[in-house]
Amino acid sequence: MEASSGGPRSYLDRDCLGGQRAKQIFIGSVVAETVAANSGIGYLMMVASGRFDVPLVFAALVVVGVMGVGMYQAFVIIERRMTFWAIRTQEVVT
Repeated sequence: MEASSGGPRSYLDRDCLGGQRAKQIFIGSVVAETVAANSGIGYLMMVASGRFDVPLVFAALVVVGVMGVGMYQAFVIIERRMTFWAIRTQEVVT
């Protein structure tokens, strides 16, 4: 069965949609850690929100955001080293 992009369905599931699943799994694990943990930044945020300590909640949120940006940059570097032959350019091919 061919999909609208011309590739087989298994290719779309594995390569195109797999990244979306990985993102959803990661977000789910972050939310689960926030709600069900006994330690960590998520736990700190939950305790601080229960005490109405808004500055601490926002500080922890900033830390989580910085960690997310750092992880993104780390994976960009890993991707460039692992797939050095697949260089992305900003050129528009006509």
